[in-house]
Amino acid sequence: ASLGFGKNFRMKDADIVVNTNGAIIKAPEYFAAPLDIRKGHIYARVTDRAKQWVLNEDNLKLKDTNIIASGNAIKREDGWATQINATLDTIQMAAVYKYWPLMLAPESRKWVTTQIVEGRARNAALAITLQPEDFEKDVFPDHSFKSEMDAETVTVNYLPGFPPVKNANGHVTFTGKTMDARTNSGTLLTGTNITSARVFI
Repeated sequence: ASLGFGKNFRMKDADIVVNTNGAIIKAPEYFAAPLDIRKGHIYARVTDRAKQWVLNEDNLKLKDTNIIASGNAIKREDGWATQINATLDTIQMAAVYKYWPLMLAPESRKWVTTQIVEGRARNAALAITLQPEDFEKDVFPDHSFKSEMDAETVTVNYLPGFPPVKNANGHVTFTGKTMDARTNSGTLLTGTNITSARVFI
């Protein structure tokens, strides 16, 4: 790291570089399971006497997927405003619960991690925008969170008491409180083909 200091030896700015060849992060208040980082790096910059943080790149190779993220945080008079963008490589649906933070869209999180039981996600993208007042809430508001992913060969238990849709392919969009899943192929029961279906919660 490189540091810059102003008057009274107060930090003015800093460039931060972190490299790792392996780490386990345990944060049960945020994640349901420890994060197993196999390799990665973080490049960040702090300016304006630590009132502005810029994450230039967070590139992590995890046990189940790779994550690339960038973002920034600015301290205003009423608190912190934060914006984060992230993408994930292919990930098995059975592992999604590890990386979906507990406080982000908990209703959608519960549905996805319990009702989509097989298959994989590709091209997953996440955008988070938080204002100071959002940090005071137990659950982040609907407008603060949006995520999308392509689902491949997934098994979906879409309604209690109904048979699951298997080998489904489609696109899923999440916000803070909603989920919109649209499939363009799949099978039901003993081979009935599904060409179009939608689940919205």
